[in-house]
Amino acid sequence: MIYDLEPPANAKHASWSAETHEGSFKLDFVFWRSEKWFLGFLKQFPEHWTQGHTQADLRRHLLDIFRTRTSPDFIF
Repeated sequence: MIYDLEPPANAKHASWSAETHEGSFKLDFVFWRSEKWFLGFLKQFPEHWTQGHTQADLRRHLLDIFRTRTSPDFIF
């Protein structure tokens, strides 16, 4: 089943430069805070939402999504 999920009205748009052993990447993302979590997704892959206890934790999870989706081993 596919859901049409929309971020809440208080969602923020941001970007950061991620340095990895593969190189440097500018990642644009949307995020917001719930009662206990920071939630968000990469603008490039809006169908993959993730969460973290902190903004830094959320960014780590977003970077994992980026690495997975851009890997040559990724299967759709």
